[in-house]
Amino acid sequence: MAQEVEDWQRDLETKTKSTPTSPVATALPSVPALTLLGHPDVDRIGERAELFELTASGEVFLSRLSPLFSVPGRSTRRPLADPHISRSPISLQRREDGSLRVDFRRSKTRIRVGLETDSTAGFRDLSLDELSRGVVLDLSDRIALWLQLDEPNPPRSIPDFGLVGQSSRMIRLRLDIERAASLDIPVLLRGETGTGKELVAHAVNRASRRGSRQLVTVNMAALPPSLAAAELFGAASGAFTGAERKRRGYFERASGSTLFLDEIGETPIEAQ
Repeated sequence: MAQEVEDWQRDLETKTKSTPTSPVATALPSVPALTLLGHPDVDRIGERAELFELTASGEVFLSRLSPLFSVPGRSTRRPLADPHISRSPISLQRREDGSLRVDFRRSKTRIRVGLETDSTAGFRDLSLDELSRGVVLDLSDRIALWLQLDEPNPPRSIPDFGLVGQSSRMIRLRLDIERAASLDIPVLLRGETGTGKELVAHAVNRASRRGSRQLVTVNMAALPPSLAAAELFGAASGAFTGAERKRRGYFERASGSTLFLDEIGETPIEAQ
């Protein structure tokens, strides 16, 4: 058994090394980005504007007319276009220490930055720590924007795999699904209950060359220890009391497809 484990680990390392580096394997430079959290046109919520001009230094103007927002992965771009937002811009300026100044002295738009109200100075400096966590910009109680240092969206369109969301973390997850689906290796999905591990398992199966076959799922936490071997590997007729006919195990049923061992960390000790 120990030799089989070593052979499996060696095979896994060989396949992984021979696979082109995933786009998520290399850290991408952070870019200040604005994401629409609230807009009178609710269909626009989630649109995003990446402020590449602010990656080193420079200035970006935020108003009714700029910058241009788009749904990640699509080419159509448009401004906020709300008549209640002034054409006189708010200025976003990258400072030498990496912080960002939100200057609203020239704008007629009422703005709240985070939990702070407008300061008498007419501007607010946001530290790198604040930008990493993200800050809400509230424009005249009409539009809410999320300002954050984030990874840029990839230049190509990525299948959504039935997963909702266009944040950088969701995009990284989809890229990882693509990479895992291209390999014939075991995949470990980690996450708290309810985070969507089964959705990801279905996505990996659909994106793989086994996608025409249905995913087979077994809840390992509910597997009776006394029947674990028969449930997983099958049993011949008469192998135990009540086995009146041959039983196909989960591994056999998943042949040519993908077997998802759900809640594997909760498998009863006897079954392990």
